[in-house]
Amino acid sequence: LAQNLAALEGAMTQVNAGIDSLSAGAGQMKESAQSGIGQLSDGLNQLKSGTAQLADENTGIGALQNGAAALQNGAQQVAAGTKQLAEGASALDDGAKQLKEGTGTLKNGADSLLDGAKAVNDGASQLQQGMNALNSNTGTLKNGVSALDSGAAALAAGASKLDSGAAELEKGIGTAADGSGELAEGAKTLEDGAKQGNEACQLALDKFAYEVAKYVGAYAAALNGLDVITFTAGVGENGVTTRKAICEYLTYLGVEIDDNLNGNRGKEMLISTPNSKVQVWIVPTNEELMIAQDTAELVNAAK
Repeated sequence: LAQNLAALEGAMTQVNAGIDSLSAGAGQMKESAQSGIGQLSDGLNQLKSGTAQLADENTGIGALQNGAAALQNGAQQVAAGTKQLAEGASALDDGAKQLKEGTGTLKNGADSLLDGAKAVNDGASQLQQGMNALNSNTGTLKNGVSALDSGAAALAAGASKLDSGAAELEKGIGTAADGSGELAEGAKTLEDGAKQGNEACQLALDKFAYEVAKYVGAYAAALNGLDVITFTAGVGENGVTTRKAICEYLTYLGVEIDDNLNGNRGKEMLISTPNSKVQVWIVPTNEELMIAQDTAELVNAAK
């Protein structure tokens, strides 16, 4: 709108300039015409006077010459006036052209001003539509805020349950660690008792080795062979005699362990011989790490 007003102001300036030029040309033309006509009239009067005096032989010739000179001077003035009249007409024509251009620019400015007013009206209509839409959506926004509050409350309740679960999990980790230690201690007690000739301890170890070997054989048949056997957890990591007893059941699979390497406890290492067709490993467990990783996975899945 400001640009349209500026264009309109420029057009008005051009119109005013055209009117000034037109007025100046008309004034100049009028002045030149009046001056030429006056001088021509003077020359005619002197010529008339000279003609009247022509009868007088003493003064007639001189008066005639003066009249002719005045007539010539008047004719020159008329010629000059005619030139000024032509210049005035040219200035008048230029003024008319500028007036025409200014009128066209004025029309363009008026059209632009009209377009600007229409654009302002359209903008006001769109603004009103936006206000109506905002008013109609106020209820929806309020419902959304209420739902958000409910979700925040549910999230807080879930966080509280998660804290409780974490506490229970921590308690379970401690219990699992205690149980693993007790299991390892129990296996060592059985081995010590068997070494001292306790038949019950030896029977328990034999039964345990038999059951483990039976399961390994079943899986070997299901898997169509074995690549690696791993001893882990309390008994697997620390039961030297138990590992040896189990592997003796599996010689038909080509299992052969090194007794010196098998004497280690709680250390990750390969205990089979180079000739063994199946590798045998001791791999200590890390229950705390596994429980922490599983917990992190569950928590991330619940987010």
